Amino acid sequence: MRIAVITDTYHPNVNGVVKTLKRMEGYFESQGMDYRIFHPGPTREETGRSQGFFAFRLPLYPEIQCAAVPYLLFRKLVDGYRPDVLHIVTEGVLGGLALRYARERKLPYVASYTTDFSNYLEFYGLQIFTEPVKKHLEAIHKGAWTNLVPSRHSRSQLEDMGLTNLTLWGRGIETDLFRPERRDQAFRREFLGEGEGLLLFYCGRLAREKKLDVLLDMMGELQAKGLPVRLLLAGDGPCRAELEKRNVPGTHFLGFLQGEMLARAYASSDLFVFASENETYGNVILEAFASGMPVVAAYAGGVQENLVDGRNGTAILENTGSCFARAVEGLLEDGDRRRRMGLQAREDVRDRSWEALLEELAGIYREAAGSGEWEQAPGRMA
Repeated sequence: MRIAVITDTYHPNVNGVVKTLKRMEGYFESQGMDYRIFHPGPTREETGRSQGFFAFRLPLYPEIQCAAVPYLLFRKLVDGYRPDVLHIVTEGVLGGLALRYARERKLPYVASYTTDFSNYLEFYGLQIFTEPVKKHLEAIHKGAWTNLVPSRHSRSQLEDMGLTNLTLWGRGIETDLFRPERRDQAFRREFLGEGEGLLLFYCGRLAREKKLDVLLDMMGELQAKGLPVRLLLAGDGPCRAELEKRNVPGTHFLGFLQGEMLARAYASSDLFVFASENETYGNVILEAFASGMPVVAAYAGGVQENLVDGRNGTAILENTGSCFARAVEGLLEDGDRRRRMGLQAREDVRDRSWEALLEELAGIYREAAGSGEWEQAPGRMA
């Protein structure tokens, strides 16, 4: 069985999709599976599994590479691989070309729902494209053998489109990498000095849709009260300069962190804060939990899949800086409660195995590849 994986984001980008792809590649290699990844950016010759396409960076979002490839070239290169099944991981330019290819070649395909693109448009003044984007998403997802949805929230979004061909496929977590034992007092002293206090941590893109202005508003209120709290922002993105210009005391921009450096930052912090309302899942929530850290987050989107108020964190129902500040202040004053939630958070993800999820994915590929022509795929829109 030959598997063509089509994605609009790939190395060296750092995001949830790329992290999941990395886990998929590792599993495919360990099982001796035949696969190829088609992606924007240069071909990674060293892997023998990569086919890149010329790409340019989006003016409003330079961190995103957008493939610029004519369909005939795309078809020629995919034909050269002769896949039995496609996996459309993202719904961007390459995802659209993959849909056309699947229809033309009558190939079954699996699609992932990873990003709520239609809701992102409003953050960049592009609401005029909302309906075309929704139609594009429907076109990709309605004909899939199945759609992999990461959370019950994202499943309900596709159900609202009239789709029934949905499989709940969550995310695993590397509990050996993200663990409380990586807590580093030297790291804490770098930001808190020799005194006591709380380190608040955020990891992700520095972009409008992440609502980081809410977290800076929170810090402004906490600092105005003279509370010993610092906010660490790990990541980069188009809004970094704008956020830095606010010059909020106690706020530190760490840039991109990966691997053990990222795991150390998680474990050395006390609370994970997250104001985004548009997540289809929220991988970073699991990373925080695995590190033994409670989460204070806007209770919306895919975050609802794992955050349980009072058990492993605090759910923010009104997404404002004041509400975040009150929640953080309460946990600053109640260290025992904070520690109990951190222990429970770790316990809640202890058995979130990538192995089981990837075995399930391989089974889905086998079923789809053996399903016959694309027109016979089940679960079409009513």
